[in-house]
Amino acid sequence: MRSVLCGLGLAIVAGTAWAGEMTGTISSSEPTKYVLADGTEIWAPDGMRLPQLEEGTKVKVTYEERDGRKVVTGVEPLGN
Repeated sequence: MRSVLCGLGLAIVAGTAWAGEMTGTISSSEPTKYVLADGTEIWAPDGMRLPQLEEGTKVKVTYEERDGRKVVTGVEPLGN
């Protein structure tokens, strides 16, 4: 019982360690990827398209790390 609870606790901690949030400025917007001014690439989930945003738009992005990529879970334009 104790090892099951420890395993569950580690799984919960590991799952939350992969989520993140950042703000930045769009330098490139493609249907499947944003590139921020600092060079960070944010990818669309498989089979999805990202809303087109103009270069220079400030955004807050939430994402999950999947296979070494930052995959979008939410995008909020903050204006220019």
